[in-house]
Amino acid sequence: MRFVPPAAVLALALALSGAALADDPSPAKPADAKPADAADAAEEKLVLGEINAANVNVRAGNTMNHRIVCVANRGDKVLIAGESGDFYKILAPKSSACWVSCQFVDRHGDSGTVHGDNVNLRPTPDTSHPVFGKLNPGDTVKITGQDSVGTWFKIEPPKSVFAYVSKKFVAVKGDYAQIQSEDAKKESEKIAIEEKSKATVTAWQKAEALLKAQNDMDPASRDYTEAMTAFGEIAQSATDPKTAERAKEKSEYLGKLQELQNLVKSLDQTSQVQKDDYDKKIAELEQKWQAEQAAKSVKKTEDKNYIAQGWVEDVGSLFGRPGTHKVVEAGVTLFYLHSDTLDLRRYWHNRVRITKGTVKTAPEGWEDGPKVIEVEALDVLE
Repeated sequence: MRFVPPAAVLALALALSGAALADDPSPAKPADAKPADAADAAEEKLVLGEINAANVNVRAGNTMNHRIVCVANRGDKVLIAGESGDFYKILAPKSSACWVSCQFVDRHGDSGTVHGDNVNLRPTPDTSHPVFGKLNPGDTVKITGQDSVGTWFKIEPPKSVFAYVSKKFVAVKGDYAQIQSEDAKKESEKIAIEEKSKATVTAWQKAEALLKAQNDMDPASRDYTEAMTAFGEIAQSATDPKTAERAKEKSEYLGKLQELQNLVKSLDQTSQVQKDDYDKKIAELEQKWQAEQAAKSVKKTEDKNYIAQGWVEDVGSLFGRPGTHKVVEAGVTLFYLHSDTLDLRRYWHNRVRITKGTVKTAPEGWEDGPKVIEVEALDVLE
């Protein structure tokens, strides 16, 4: 679909003669007219621009005398197709005033089909202003309104209808196709990171489940190999450095615990003294782990104006769960967390201090566990 903007000479001739250009279909294009595909190929070279001021007039032509078709504001994006004096020629924004005579459009609800050759498009529902685009038989349009008399349709400007905006109000950003490609790449990378983050959450939950399953068993039957391996894999694959470091620490701890567990299992039943010694070492290792985690989680401070602090962990998809997350200190769940104002997923695996919130009793079925904090504000700790 090809739309031909009015020539400056034609606009000047109309102004001098005072004649109004009728909105009858124009004669067919001459045989030597420029092919539409060649014109479309030229128009593909678009440059992205951004409006840098408030209430910037976008006009139907490249002079201050041309009709204002819409108003752009700071931050609005425009696609620049060329230059004309002090103006940029841009693809007409969707909010631009664009009118076509009803007699050349068959309406079907909010859309229409053109049945005339070279049907004029104008910035007003009359013939007092120059043509700034054309339609051809079979073209479809999106109808957004109609004039009070009912003889003109207001339509969304087709992609090849051009408008003009003063250069001083536009900051050029660069080749539109290249920027689109770069934006698409960034979005793809963002989605990949989010998907990997979700996979890490799932992997962590599975690793914790493996660890819990062993801790629930008789001490003599425990085997931490699977849980150790699971945390080790998270340490290798996690994109977040904090998550990777915590997974590595947990995997190494479980490795040491498993070494002692294996030694205990290898002892002869008559070597009770040795067995007791290794049981003591396992207890000492567990105490040391808890102490190290507590030291990392708690900063000594005189300021006690907070409710709780620790690592934010996901609760999982437990039925009737009291909160979406929990705050953990040295492996111990202090509180469940819920918030209507904060996205707690952003703080997963971060050490935080909850500075504002309401402590509530856990719901039915969870009374024996930690209470719930309805979080209103928190700080991320280094």
